This record gives sequence, C-alpha cells and structure tokens, in this order.
Amino acid sequence: MKKLLLLPAVFAGSLIASTPNYEVSALLGYNMTEEEPQRIKSDLLFGSQLQLNKFSYYHIIPELALLYSSTNYDDISSTQVGVFRIGINGVYEYKKFKKTVIPTLKLGMGYSIVSEAKHNTSSSPFTNLGLGVKVPINAQLSFKLEYAYMIDIQTDRYDQNHAFLAGVSYSFSQFFQKKSDFFHLSDDDTSTINIEKETDIEEKTSVKHKAVIEDDDKDGVPNYLDKCTKTPAGVEVDRYGCQMDHDYDMDGVKDSVDKCLYTPEGAEVYSNGCQVDKDSDGDGIKDSRDQCMRTPEGVEVDTFGCRIDKDSDGDGIKDSRDECPNTPKGTKVDTKGCNIVKEKTIPQQFLAPTQEKKKIKHSKYQKLTGLTIKFKYKSFDITDDSKESIDLLTKLLNDNPSYNVKIVGYTDNVGSAKYNKKLSLKRALAIKELLVENGIEEERIQAIGMGEANPIASNATSEGRAKNRRIEIILIK
Repeated sequence: MKKLLLLPAVFAGSLIASTPNYEVSALLGYNMTEEEPQRIKSDLLFGSQLQLNKFSYYHIIPELALLYSSTNYDDISSTQVGVFRIGINGVYEYKKFKKTVIPTLKLGMGYSIVSEAKHNTSSSPFTNLGLGVKVPINAQLSFKLEYAYMIDIQTDRYDQNHAFLAGVSYSFSQFFQKKSDFFHLSDDDTSTINIEKETDIEEKTSVKHKAVIEDDDKDGVPNYLDKCTKTPAGVEVDRYGCQMDHDYDMDGVKDSVDKCLYTPEGAEVYSNGCQVDKDSDGDGIKDSRDQCMRTPEGVEVDTFGCRIDKDSDGDGIKDSRDECPNTPKGTKVDTKGCNIVKEKTIPQQFLAPTQEKKKIKHSKYQKLTGLTIKFKYKSFDITDDSKESIDLLTKLLNDNPSYNVKIVGYTDNVGSAKYNKKLSLKRALAIKELLVENGIEEERIQAIGMGEANPIASNATSEGRAKNRRIEIILIK
C-alpha cells in the first residue's frame, strides 16, 4: 500500500489559511473627457489594480493602479493615440456599512503618458479621487464598481477625465507557496488518504481519498492555523483567526473590553469604556440624573438637580417670578412681587375743563392743561422759563407710574407742511429728552409731530396762529 498526498487539497487549504494580504482586480470601463469640444474622444478603458492589504495604516490601504485606453486624437484627423495612466492610491473600505456591500473611497496621484502616432509623446502628473462599492461573492472573489475623477496638475489639452469601471477582484495571502506547505499536514488536520491496490489478471487501481480542511468557528481561518478557535460569528479576524480589536467610539478603550460602545465623542470614560458620571454644575446631583444642568452655584436644588422655588420675602410670590425679592414683610404686592403704589389724583390746575374733579385712575386718557412750555423762534430749544412746567410733569409721572405720556407737537400753517411737521416733531422730542434726563423711563414717553394738522383756531389771524402753535400732553393708562 502506498501513501499519496493530495496536492490540490493542500493548496486549496493554504489559500484560505488567513485573512488575505493582497487583492488584485481586473476592470473594464468607459472614459469621458470633461471639457467641450472634446479633443480626445471618450472610449473604452482597461485597468488593473493591486491592493496591498497587509500594509494598511490607520485603515488606509495602499493601491497600485494601471489604466489604458486607445482612442482618436480628435474628430478631424482621427489620429490613433494610447493613453497610459499609472497611479498610487490610498483606499478606505467602510466594512461596518453592510456585510454584503462595502463602500470605498480612494485618493491618490499618478502619471499619464499619451503616445501618439503622428505627434510627440507627452506626459503629465494627475490627481485622482474615486468612489465605489465592493460586493463580496465568496471569501476570495468580489464584484467591484468604481468612479474616478482624474485632474491633470499641468493642464494642457487632455483636461480632466471621468472614468466609470466595473470588474472583479481576487484576494489571496501570499504570492509564492512555500515548498513545505505542499508536503506537510499538521497533526490537527483531519485529512485522510486511503489507497488500495489490487493486482489481478488485469491490474485495477482503486483510490479512495477524502480531504477535509476544518474551520470550527467559521472565521475563514482553518483550525491548524487558527489561534483563536472560538471567535464569535461575523467578527472580523486577522490572519491568525483572532478578532481585530477596534475602538468603534474612539474613546481609547478597545471594543473587546468596552462595555459602552456608543460613548459620545470627547467624553471622559472609565477603563471599561463607560462615561464618567460628573457633576458639571456642582449642585450635588450627578449629570446622569440632573435635569437642570446649569443650576447657579450655591442654589438649593431638589433630587433632580433643579432649583427649589422658594418665597424668600414671604410676599406670596415665588422667587422665580418675584421681581422685588426683598419686599418688607406685610407689604401688599402685585403679581410680580413688587409694592403696589397707590395712585395719586391729578392736581386740578392740570386738568382740562371737562375733566375737573376726575381722578387719573378712573380715566384711560387724560389731556393735561396748565403747563406752559415755550420754544425759541423757529427752533426746538426750550426756553428757561419752561423748566417749572417740565419739573411738574416729571413729578406727575413719578406719582402715577401706571400711566405713560404722549407728547404731540403742532405748528401754524406758515411755511411748508414738510418743514412744519419736522419742527413739531423736534419740539416734542426735546420735551421727551428732558423727561428722560429727569429719570422717567424712555419707554413711557411717546413723541409725535403733527405739523399744521388739527388747528384749534383760524390761521388767518396772528392770534389764531399763536393758538395753533402748541404742545399737547396726554396721559395714557
């Protein structure tokens, strides 16, 4: 009886012994120039790529690429040219997207050589940006679709190009098989070979053989090379069958020990990868339970980290709504927690005749009289003898804080209407400015210029015109 080694079985086993270190692709596609009119016609494109997976650096895989197309120089001369492009790319494969589809992104540069039958050979460097997808068919074969945008760095006449490519790729671990691999099976290999030879009148040879390469954890690495024989299903492994330990959430803790795989970016974490529970606002409540993360320092809070709404001055208004937090005890306050000011009556000398003996709080509008405010001729400068009236108006507004005031300026009809309206407004604004200087809030004062509108006397006489040149003071509640 003779013992034979099944070379094909051993060779097949060596091909799937580890995660592929290399990937070679054959591609066919179409090349189109971007500029119009096109000086090089769009035509078929042939390509090949060699991806060096074992030299991956920070998930960027180096790739060598070769592209060739044969086309015409232009539509008139139909000169035949050959375009060779040699490039070096960095490839990123997003393997966490889906197991059945792997998106790819590549960036690189290269050199293009244009060989012309009737013209001098020319060349130029180019940059390359590419997008694509890879669809695995089995452990070694994949279907590829790619788009590449190539830009000449020294643009002459060949401009930018768009390339659309499709093809297949084949993955493998090493270029040359060691001699010993063909003539050795480890003790763990369950390959069995049975050969029986019988000699009769006619020599008959019956060969029964069985070659089995086992992979218990189904990670693509056979048992006799697998150093981690119980890898979970679907986990990405290295050439020795051990899980590739990534850091998915980039918190500095490897996924194999990370108990919190989705920690927010930049968060401080414990050694198990879970976020450190701080107390950012220093209120004694951890951030994980704190519903009010920006409580001011020193404020008393409840179990949820939110301010306890007190009534510090005991006026019946919570501190969160109290605009006067230090109201004396027993003071009657409004809904804002402030002292209710008892309104005073308007002195009778300021009331118009029809409003005598009325109190200000019983009327929404009160037109005031008895105030004498004078201006210099054709000016909005208030005369010195008007100061007393301004002071009286200031006191009246201070005594009645719930009222606002409207100041309306009027003129006679001498001069243009545009000039008169502008002058009347400036006079009203001059009174407003003095009231603000005396401490009255600006938002309580409205100044309006009406010009020669609404005369109260005839402008045909000097007496009538004098009456029409007036300032009306109206209190509004």
